[in-house]
Amino acid sequence: MLSSTSAGYDTTLRSFDTTPVTTETLHAHNQQLAESLEECLREIELLKLELHQKVIRIEELEALCDTNTNMVATDAATASMSCLTMESGEPESESESESESESESKEFAQLGALLKVEEAGIPAEHLPDFLGFSLKEFLDDM
Repeated sequence: MLSSTSAGYDTTLRSFDTTPVTTETLHAHNQQLAESLEECLREIELLKLELHQKVIRIEELEALCDTNTNMVATDAATASMSCLTMESGEPESESESESESESESKEFAQLGALLKVEEAGIPAEHLPDFLGFSLKEFLDDM
């Protein structure tokens, strides 16, 4: 549409909206704006709640990851102590003797725990120190 000017004023918009401005129309428009604002605020609160829940979930996962890392380190430490005991040549008492298959499966479990440490990439400072040398040194010697 062509713009028209009358006494220096642009009258183009008047051709589109000929509704007279009354108190009622202003009130209705303000009511629509208020409802829209309330809806936006509710949505913001829901997004905040969702974000908070995700932050909590991330913290839980980080704690679980730390727990798993500690469990792997504990399993590896137990396995290394068992390996040290086996290598030291200490005789087992008859009450502690196991069948050969159980003993083999136990050794495989210990080896698995040692391998978990390497796979998990646990820093050397988190590995326990046994009998004057670290578990990392023990693993390096294997």
